[in-house]
Amino acid sequence: MIPCLLSLFEGTATGSFDDKPFLLDLSVWSRFLVAVGIFVGMERYVENGILRLLYPLLNAPLLPSSSQPLAKTAVNTALRRLASGRTEAALALAALGCSVLAAGGLIEVAEAKWVFVEHEGSKSLSYALLWTSMVSSPIYYFLMFRWVWRIVILALLITDISRLDLRLVATHPDGFAGIAFLGELPNVYTPFVLALSFVIAGTVAELMIKETIQAVTYTSLMGIWLGFVHVLLALPNFAFNRKLEDLKEETLVVSRSIATRHELEAERAVLGRNGSGATPEEVAAFGGVPDAKLLFRAANDLKTLLYQRTALLPVSAAATVPLLLAGLIYFPFGELLQTLRKLLLF
Repeated sequence: MIPCLLSLFEGTATGSFDDKPFLLDLSVWSRFLVAVGIFVGMERYVENGILRLLYPLLNAPLLPSSSQPLAKTAVNTALRRLASGRTEAALALAALGCSVLAAGGLIEVAEAKWVFVEHEGSKSLSYALLWTSMVSSPIYYFLMFRWVWRIVILALLITDISRLDLRLVATHPDGFAGIAFLGELPNVYTPFVLALSFVIAGTVAELMIKETIQAVTYTSLMGIWLGFVHVLLALPNFAFNRKLEDLKEETLVVSRSIATRHELEAERAVLGRNGSGATPEEVAAFGGVPDAKLLFRAANDLKTLLYQRTALLPVSAAATVPLLLAGLIYFPFGELLQTLRKLLLF
């Protein structure tokens, strides 16, 4: 790590934690070593996860042949967005802008020892800061923004597919009309969440060491971050809510009517009459109606919100475990474990 070597050369790599030398700056390590490493290494994992989840959604029997051309168009649009040079350039400019702002913040606060070097009574910006601001920080922000843009692209693709004609069935055993597997979509981005969680944890750990953060604030931060991750990554699946609601309502209306006629026939077959006063001619006109009891119950139990908290344990753990590790600096392990259990499992 070049900034580390530069700080060693300039004599700002070591010192007390209060001076915040380079080697003890947790924010630097969490961003430029841990997060950047995860951003680079997560490529294949994420791609394989997306392909695994999209395959059943883009093929029969869930997607009929009549919808295949529109689905292909949606996929091609997503690929064009992914390969857009203009977007990459915009992300690079945004990364440079954030890096300049971050460097300005470091200089203004003047808290970290490695930001400046002293020579003959005067201070000047360190080479470690210049390298971090011009190389390390832009790389970090660019990779982060690039993954955020990929999440947006996938969300737009999922939304486009949700508008197509899909072969959903209310009685599917997964309880979500055959698309429950999409509830695991946020888990695909577990490494991304883990990287950002380590960045947050680095800042929290520094506050813990300085004893400038309270237990209530720490617990609230974990809960807010976990909730934000769930909402952000599960948001694309909400596009299926209307389709599932319509399927549920239509199936309930039809199966309710069929069940009524079937039960009238069954009642007359057993009792020889109908308590409601239905005439023999009226019941005979039904002509042998199938039993819709199971269909009605399945439709009534059909979930329309494509979200399962228990299915998101991997991404939930990625969002909270780094913060838990940071909390060990100040809080008892048993107390943190109890908090983690509440956040993950209710």
